[in-house]
Amino acid sequence: MSSISVEVYLNDANAVRNLSEQFKTYFSGKYTSQDSQDNKTFWRSTKGISIFLEDVSKDKDYGLRLGIGPKGSKAMVL
Repeated sequence: MSSISVEVYLNDANAVRNLSEQFKTYFSGKYTSQDSQDNKTFWRSTKGISIFLEDVSKDKDYGLRLGIGPKGSKAMVL
């Protein structure tokens, strides 16, 4: 099974917060299992797919990392 890894860089902290909330709303509606720790949120499907969303913002560089794939796949490496 393939996996997807996406890094999105944004202009400011507000844009990161808004996009993060949109992703969280979407994935929470689609997948029932959710777990959060620090700046990472995880979801798991009943079909073995794992999803994570991480805020990778540092200083003046703002962004999110999204990974979708089977547990243990390259996209799921944090």
